[in-house]
Amino acid sequence: MGFKSIQKDYEQALNDVKNMNSEKRANAVANLGVYGNEKDLPVLKQALNDSAEAVKVAALYSLALQGEKQYAEKLMDYLDNERDLFRKLAKAALEA
Repeated sequence: MGFKSIQKDYEQALNDVKNMNSEKRANAVANLGVYGNEKDLPVLKQALNDSAEAVKVAALYSLALQGEKQYAEKLMDYLDNERDLFRKLAKAALEA
């Protein structure tokens, strides 16, 4: 994967954070955490207020990946969640 492809994916994630589809928003928020750009912290923190729980969990995951320890602690509640995706995100962030 080249730099232009990564840049394009990053820009797509920035756009999808505002998408009407909550699944796309959640994926975008999770991807921003993986990219690890500090300038995205305000976007990730704003995603904590999203109406969709998946977006909120993705935001916690992303913030934890970026070293925001207080959000990693909140992920502990999701280790036993009924949704497999939430458990996986929590575990991955806490192991990072």
